[in-house]
Amino acid sequence: MRNHTSHELLDVRVCLEVDGAIKHWLVASIPGASGDKAGSVTLNDGLLMKDAEFLAAGDLAKETHAAGLTDAQAKVFERCWQSDFNQPGTLSWRRTQKALDEMFELKLTLPAGMSSETHRIGYVLVKNIDLKRQAEMEDLVQKAVNGDADAEKTLKASGTAGAGALRRAVAGEDLPLKERMKLAQILGDMSATR
Repeated sequence: MRNHTSHELLDVRVCLEVDGAIKHWLVASIPGASGDKAGSVTLNDGLLMKDAEFLAAGDLAKETHAAGLTDAQAKVFERCWQSDFNQPGTLSWRRTQKALDEMFELKLTLPAGMSSETHRIGYVLVKNIDLKRQAEMEDLVQKAVNGDADAEKTLKASGTAGAGALRRAVAGEDLPLKERMKLAQILGDMSATR
């Protein structure tokens, strides 16, 4: 997993079906990108969640309440987080306070002498992750690099599965820069047609 943002990703949780079994991984954090190098973590068996690592009911609500949410907001946040996270084919993470402040600017005009303190808490959820087509898409990427026009056309028509394979290839260091630039152009063409 790669983090191309400048902010650390917190409590990264991945829930996937692998060989007929549901597996949960927990990564405490993925560092932000540094220069042109993305922060990265490789999911492995050492990161598989154990029963004790699943948040006990109320723990996240307490934590988010302490960070500024009302009691009711904290309970809703925890309920959503828990139900979303336990769905197969999902990836979720919490944003840092700094990232939220930069992304969602809040402008307040207060009378002189008054000050305010704002706390935001949010998480990102990616659904419908399907690894079954990953090998097929990566094969198409390799064919497209070698000039196969049919593979390029199929990639462009494959939606998020193709876009994901292209992004991984462009972000990786396995291919020469010229080939990565070619794949970036295909990815750009896909974005332009949406």
